[in-house]
This record gives sequence, structure tokens and C-alpha cells, in this order.
Amino acid sequence: MRGQVALEYMLIFAFSLAALGILWYYSSANIDDARWDIQLAYAKSAMSKIAEVSELSYLQGPPAQFYVYPNFPDNVKNVYITANSITFEMKWKAILRNVSLETVANIAGSLGNYQGVHKILVKALDGSVQISEG
Repeated sequence: MRGQVALEYMLIFAFSLAALGILWYYSSANIDDARWDIQLAYAKSAMSKIAEVSELSYLQGPPAQFYVYPNFPDNVKNVYITANSITFEMKWKAILRNVSLETVANIAGSLGNYQGVHKILVKALDGSVQISEG
């Protein structure tokens, strides 16, 4: 009789452990997806701040210049500013993904890819906008 009770307790423990493992795996996958969504939101916010200020300075023309302080996420590997687009090359789970935003203004410049708040100078030139770390 005692052997049967012990076996039943072991089975209950094994099923509980299996259920806990499944829940752990599921929650871990959801946390990773949420982390990517947060990083993507930071990147899109930073790009839209830069784009809005560059379009504003483009429309006002020279000698307009503004400073903007966007927050870059930690997984940005490169920042490309060419013609009418800002592109962040972001690494997630060993895959490089490009996140881009188009602008009305003709923009040029370069930015660092370090994490945190950047002080960026956006300066209107004749027919274009120069973007640089300020």
C-alpha cells in the first residue's frame, strides 16, 4: 500500500514538473518577443524624432539648425543616412534586420551606434539637411 502511494506522489510530481516546464518555455518565448518589440519601438521613436526635425529644418531652409535627443536601443549595429531615408541595422537572435524610415528632405550624415541618448545636430543646407553628432 505504501509503495502505491509513493508511486502516485511521484507521478503527480512528474506531471507537475512537466507542466511547469511547458509554462516556463512558453513564458520565455513571450518575453523574448516582448523584448524585441520594445527595442523596435525605441528604434522607430529615435528615427521619427530625427526625421521630424530634419523635415522641419529642410522646410525652413538655411540657417535653420536644431538639436534632437533620441534614445538608441542597445542592439543597433549600424546607422545609415542616405538620400531620403534613415536606416537602423539591428541585430536580434543572430539575424541582422533593417528598420527604415523615409523622409521628405534630402538628408546626409553619419551617427554613432552606441546605446543611450544621442545629441544630434540637424542643420539645413542649400537643398539638403546635414545630420551629425553634436
